[in-house]
Amino acid sequence: MKTTGLFLIMALMAVSVCKADSVKNYPVRIVNVLGIQSLDQIDSALRKPVDMSKSGGTLELTGNSKKVKVSTCQEYFDFKDKGYSADTTYDVTMESWFINACIPLRLLKEAKPSRVSFLAGSFLADDPLKNLPLDLCLSLSSDDTKNLQAAKEKGLTWGKFIPDATVKIIDNNQIILNSAEKGSTSVDLLAFGDFNNDGIEDALVFVSHYVTDGSYRNFSIKILTRLEKGGRIICQDIPENNHK
Repeated sequence: MKTTGLFLIMALMAVSVCKADSVKNYPVRIVNVLGIQSLDQIDSALRKPVDMSKSGGTLELTGNSKKVKVSTCQEYFDFKDKGYSADTTYDVTMESWFINACIPLRLLKEAKPSRVSFLAGSFLADDPLKNLPLDLCLSLSSDDTKNLQAAKEKGLTWGKFIPDATVKIIDNNQIILNSAEKGSTSVDLLAFGDFNNDGIEDALVFVSHYVTDGSYRNFSIKILTRLEKGGRIICQDIPENNHK
């Protein structure tokens, strides 16, 4: 009887350990998403006007031979789903405020807690020229894309690929990479969570590109992650339904 009781206790302990291992230890957490401080504010934020007070303008999207003024994230998604786009440099700049404010909200709404994480708290500011993936580089032409792919295959770092690159670390959540030839790239940390349903913690970042010569600029949301301890930071595309 004593032996049976001991085996029962051990079995219950094993089940408890298994349950503990299955607990999601890394919650979805916000670092800097415009308009919200907690996840339960997402739905209301989607319906509120995007704060454009510091932009000095408004966003108009073009489609079906007409322009429409957009003020909320829900309006932005509705018109983007209908094929509307920002057609001028000015509107592309204004759209960056919506990319930064709206796409993270949609991603956070669908994000899940993570089972494991290989991202240290200051990973973004940890030697960016060595550790950040080349996928964050701006590509303006097919030649740029080919050169970038070749550099990735060779395992080149950002610093090796762009020799004149320098980095300005604002804090652990924002860095700016500068190059006299390529322009500047700003990377801002927005949130942590499992954004692609693989159980591994990801970092959501807002990436801004500005060229040295000319007015071209580009803004996007990217997912950064590590798949193993000590592994390289990799860049992953956001889920397809959140691109718009």
